[in-house]
Amino acid sequence: MPAAQPAPTLRGLVPLAEQDRTWWDSDSIEEGTRLVADAMLRSPLGPYQLQAAIASLHIQAPHAADTDWQQIRFLCQVLCRIAPNPPSPRSITRSPWP
Repeated sequence: MPAAQPAPTLRGLVPLAEQDRTWWDSDSIEEGTRLVADAMLRSPLGPYQLQAAIASLHIQAPHAADTDWQQIRFLCQVLCRIAPNPPSPRSITRSPWP
């Protein structure tokens, strides 16, 4: 079940900061957020749960400027500790974000 409705125009990849979040499917976002929270409570923490939690934080913000970068940075640091491999977002842990 996709979390976003089709964009009104086809212009390729649109960065998160430029997306019109009013087009996003809020019911799917809420369901996904609940599933992520439930998975993190019910089973040992793993890289897929952390990646889903990071994505969830991105889509929960009503505007890109409202993104909880402090929490994302923390989750990325945990992800790098439990799954230290090239796809881990190591640069995020040292980013200048607020």
